[in-house]
Amino acid sequence: MGLVLTAHRGSPDRAPENTLPAFAAAIADGADELELDLQVTTDDQLVVFHDQTVDRITDGTGPLADFSLAELRELSVSGERIATFDEVLDTVAGHPLQVELKAPKAAPRLAALLRERPELEDQFRVNTGETTWLADLHRLRPSARLAYSAEGASTSLVDRAVGLGAEAVYLSLPDLTPEIVEYAHGRGLRITGWLANTQADIERALTLGLDGVTTDYVSVVRPVIDRLLPV
Repeated sequence: MGLVLTAHRGSPDRAPENTLPAFAAAIADGADELELDLQVTTDDQLVVFHDQTVDRITDGTGPLADFSLAELRELSVSGERIATFDEVLDTVAGHPLQVELKAPKAAPRLAALLRERPELEDQFRVNTGETTWLADLHRLRPSARLAYSAEGASTSLVDRAVGLGAEAVYLSLPDLTPEIVEYAHGRGLRITGWLANTQADIERALTLGLDGVTTDYVSVVRPVIDRLLPV
């Protein structure tokens, strides 16, 4: 499908990151898939939020893991509220996802969800840079589709992804080389570079032969891809 464009936390330039409006905007802007971050509340609910604390983007303070879902609902994210994973799934209506685990409890909770709703396995890959979390998910739900994400880029990171049973690897675009991309493809992995926010980034991704890129600016990058890769 050419170069797959992934919206990093939705379209955070158009609505607060990881919120329902951010995901809706990313789809409207032409994202092929959406990236989101998954955490767990004290009452075992899956919520979509990046940071370990709520301080940066809400009007609250403290570790997210110390909040119940009801307590999180009282917080404002620039006028929006923190979404549950179920709400996001309903909002995006089957749109492909990258689901990044941001807490150790997210792996068993997600495995339980996939047992209840196995059809979701076709909708998303689950990724993290925490190898033990990916191993936990693979053990609990062997059919889950996995990806390994990491800062930097090297053949050893590709080997790690293969060892974890991943089908894709997400690595830093500035650190990627043609040799690493060829090596990943030779080991049977799809490879995505992050972040790609400019035309120069997209041109580099195409030169490298990447399968996809992750961006903060879908509305900026989508026209560039369409111009450089006409249908």
